[in-house]
Amino acid sequence: MGNSYFSLFDMAICGAPALAVGIWQLASVSSEIRRDKQSQTGSPENAPLPESAGHPVREHRLDDR
Repeated sequence: MGNSYFSLFDMAICGAPALAVGIWQLASVSSEIRRDKQSQTGSPENAPLPESAGHPVREHRLDDR
């Protein structure tokens, strides 16, 4: 096996998994930072659910208790 083929084989065996793990870590850290920013700003996604009437949708109004 020539040196050029060995270097390509080495990059495929060692380089590709290392690159994949690096990209995965970058995405993981970015999503964690985004989640922390949303929790600090009090975004609507984290707001408590509005009080409901306890009935299926459109069966009763909220003040109909």
